[in-house]
Amino acid sequence: MAQILDINQDTFDTGNGLRPASNTQVKLAQSFTPSVYGQCPKVSLYLGDNGTTTGNVWVTIESDSDGKPSGTALATSANVDAAGIDSYGFDDFTFASPATLTNGTKYWIVLQGDYDYSGTNYLSWGLITASAIPNYGLVVFNGTVWGNVGTADFTFKTYYDDATIIIPSISYLDKYTDSSDLTEYTFSDISLGSPNSDRYIVVSAFSRKAGATFTLSSITIGGVSATITKQVTNTITNSDAVAIAIANVPEGTTGNIVVTWSTEVLRCAIGVWRITGLDSVTALDSDSSVANAPTCNLNVGIGPVIGAAMTAATTTTSWTNLTENYDANMDSAITYAGASISSTTAEALDLTATFESVVESAGVFASWLYSTTTSTSTTTTSTSTTTTSTSTTTTSTSSSTSTSTSSSTSITTTSTSTTTTSTSTSTSSSTSTSTSITTTSTTYPFEFIVEII
Repeated sequence: MAQILDINQDTFDTGNGLRPASNTQVKLAQSFTPSVYGQCPKVSLYLGDNGTTTGNVWVTIESDSDGKPSGTALATSANVDAAGIDSYGFDDFTFASPATLTNGTKYWIVLQGDYDYSGTNYLSWGLITASAIPNYGLVVFNGTVWGNVGTADFTFKTYYDDATIIIPSISYLDKYTDSSDLTEYTFSDISLGSPNSDRYIVVSAFSRKAGATFTLSSITIGGVSATITKQVTNTITNSDAVAIAIANVPEGTTGNIVVTWSTEVLRCAIGVWRITGLDSVTALDSDSSVANAPTCNLNVGIGPVIGAAMTAATTTTSWTNLTENYDANMDSAITYAGASISSTTAEALDLTATFESVVESAGVFASWLYSTTTSTSTTTTSTSTTTTSTSTTTTSTSSSTSTSTSSSTSITTTSTSTTTTSTSTSTSSSTSTSTSITTTSTTYPFEFIVEII
């Protein structure tokens, strides 16, 4: 288990105070989009102390709600003692119970504290005023509402736990047959593969009954009620039924699969797959066929596709655009088969199960989407590779006047501030002897107190 750097926004040119005055920047938040699907055990924020701050600060990871933090903490860090923060540097915030984050989805790092409001003793979070990171951004909370602040981004790093990464996949597990005449069939202690919060189990079910029509009533997998994605019954002579069902089953390496039909049937067989990385149990598309060679034109995307078919004959099966997983006999008169692929493109795909000899057939097909935000490989990259470190020796003079044009939602600040900073180094080893930053008459759409570092 290792903590791997994911997002690395490590440039800054100024800072933003946390709790510098009552109802002013009560919380600070930075949006981010993880590049992998897994747990986030730690974030690092570039913090500095403007005086001698006493108290605690902590971080929550929150989901996005209309471009702002939702207010619901997915994870809360341990407290960090503000007295231990001095000059600007990265400070770690660790999570005892990390949140599992989906890559490509926006989340928020929300910084907050419990120290008294003060105009001199408060922490600041470093930021870059003109960030080049697309679709990120910071917001500040004034005690009532969140407000946007231009194109700035706070300086921060996020990490993921490599042992928790979820890679989208589909794997065939096994097939099982019960030749009893029952309404309810229990297949005991079936292997479900490794447990995972993101594990889905798909079951194809087959049965037959002379004469009367019947349907699949329910399937439970490891005690979890499954969603019946598609089913069909061929009633040309006798009744031959095929169905596909799916459930999110996060716990247990084995479990009972219970198949219940609408009436007593002659026998039952199942096939089992394990999938990770789905959006949900809801299929992208599904279809059925009672043709001699069951076929359909199915919409597929980047995700798993499964077909299941049977015919009232002892024969063999071949598949078009699917890879066969099993081809077996339920008894001396019935063949049942299953096939699957992990699709890498979005298209309308012709799928067919072709039996070498045919009496009466039935087939069902279904496709799902891997999460559009789920990593499809173990290769990860970090955002922003340029590092700029700035010494904390600064000289500044400023005079400012503030006029509020509305009730704390528009602040115009006029200031003159000069800062000289020695030694600025980047990862390309370039060196600059001095940097001068001057700010004059800047209007922010939300209350925002800035310190030039």
